[in-house]
Amino acid sequence: MVDPIIVREGQLLVEEGQIITSDIYNQLRLVGLLDDHSNTYPYIGLGILVLLLVAMLAYYLGVQKLLFNIIIPICSCLLLFML
Repeated sequence: MVDPIIVREGQLLVEEGQIITSDIYNQLRLVGLLDDHSNTYPYIGLGILVLLLVAMLAYYLGVQKLLFNIIIPICSCLLLFML
């Protein structure tokens, strides 16, 4: 039977210069500190928010032609580039 690993909030897992044992490594993996992938959803949300703000500002200023011909294609290209 395997003993469960319990990690409490604020618990110090590793000190500087400490040798990483298999138990410490398992704790680091358990709390997600060894994941190499990044979450892209915040960047997508930020891009959509910026696009909406630019569109609202352009509409408010009465620059609909500029909005649909220049700003939206540029923002769309930037959003696709971020993916």
